[in-house]
Parts: sequence; C-alpha cells; structure tokens
Amino acid sequence: RSTMGCRLPGVALPREVRRLFDRQITAALACLEDATPPPDDDTIHRARKHVKKARAVLRLVRGALGGSFAIANNGLRTVNRMLGEVADAGALVRTLDRRRQFDHLHLPPGPVAEIRVGLLARAARVRREAEFVRLRQCATHLLQVEQARQTAFKLGKRGRAAVEVSVLPSLNSR
Repeated sequence: RSTMGCRLPGVALPREVRRLFDRQITAALACLEDATPPPDDDTIHRARKHVKKARAVLRLVRGALGGSFAIANNGLRTVNRMLGEVADAGALVRTLDRRRQFDHLHLPPGPVAEIRVGLLARAARVRREAEFVRLRQCATHLLQVEQARQTAFKLGKRGRAAVEVSVLPSLNSR
C-alpha cells in the first residue's frame, strides 16, 4: 500500500516522477509560448511557478537521482533566475509606488524619485521586445533540454527508499 498522494497503484515511481516533471515543464513552456512582448507579470509568474514545481518533484527523489539531480536542478534554477529578471522589474516599481503607505518614515522625495526613474528604465530595458524574445528563446531552450534529459532519469533506489527522508514524515501523517 502506497501512502504517496502522487503515486498510483501499479505505476512505477520513476515513471511517475518523469510524468510529473514533464507536466510542469510542458506547462512552463506553454506559458512562455503565450507570452508576447512585452510580457505581462502574470504569465511570467505562472511559468516560474511551474519551474518551481518541477524542481520540487526532483527534490523528492534527489538522493536516488544522484548526479542527475544537480544538473537538472541547476538548469531549472537558471531558467527561474532569467525569468525573475522580467518579473522583478515591474514588481520593484510597484513596491516603490506603494511607499506612500510609509509617509510617516519621511523618505526624501528627491532620492526616491531618482530610484523610481532608474527602476522604470530597468523595467523598460528588460521588457523591450528584442531582449524579451532573446530571453524567452534561451529559457525555452533550457527547459526543452531538461525535458529531454528527464527521459534518462534513473533512480538509484526503489519505492519509499527513493523519496527524500525529510519528506517521509509528512507522507506518514496521511
């Protein structure tokens, strides 16, 4: 009897890991394909969430994956950092604009205005069509590489032994 919510009776753990990983990478790729320059924050946020979920699947079986884990994890981390540049650009400006809530801090308007101008310039640069298209192509390529690589994932352990020890207590509580 399996206590893993993602595992179906009769389905091998390596196949299930590949299926879940593939589902998240495919969803991230779909988000990037839908993103038209300039990208909206929600599309980039959804793509990043899917990449984070793919990394979480890998972390579940990190010990059983051996060296494959580090390679895939690093590739996905790189993609999320690239997409983070796009997502963070607009978020920083919005955060600074919300500073009005903190007027009691007496922030000097001159330096705040200079910071805002710099952040707007950075956001415009990151969102420029040519730069985003290049970034999207690079991120898409990296995701496709990781998606192709996952077919070769070999778990060095079987069953519960393949799942990270830190995850097992939460599985036993179900």
